[in-house]
Amino acid sequence: TSMIHIIIAKVRAMFDLDSDPVVIANSLETHPSIKKLLRKHPGIRIPSGWEGFEVAIAAILGQLVSVERGRSLVNDLIELAGDKVQLNGKTLTVFPRPSHVAKADLSPLKTTGIRNQTLKLFAQAVASEDISLEPTQAVDDFMESVLAIRGMGPWTAYYMARKVLRHTDAFPASALIL
Repeated sequence: TSMIHIIIAKVRAMFDLDSDPVVIANSLETHPSIKKLLRKHPGIRIPSGWEGFEVAIAAILGQLVSVERGRSLVNDLIELAGDKVQLNGKTLTVFPRPSHVAKADLSPLKTTGIRNQTLKLFAQAVASEDISLEPTQAVDDFMESVLAIRGMGPWTAYYMARKVLRHTDAFPASALIL
């Protein structure tokens, strides 16, 4: 039964089911432009992902590229460094653990050398527990640790704080689209 509780907690976090859309709407509807968006998309939530490390790595790979290109890079990383598992007689490649990314030769990954280095440094920090992805930690400490890694900027750190730690006040204000 403990596994079912873990799965339920992950699904709740993944689909932002613990947020209260009514409270959010009441707070945001004072701005006319946002009020129109809220009416068009009532109850909208901010989804995340199944596992924090995977979301964080996708954020790094998604820097300054299209969503499609970011997804392609994540898939390429899975093929390059992913773990092979057997399921029903088939071999599947799943997202790599932090220690595997830290040790992997990422040179075939079609991104910049600095981004590859950032991936490795971040993965090493997570594998050595210098960076925690637990949502119960102090967000300022997390941000400081992430920003200390070469190649990490405020947008990525805030994005990780929002999507990985589920910190609701994290806002990547430096994002060009925002």
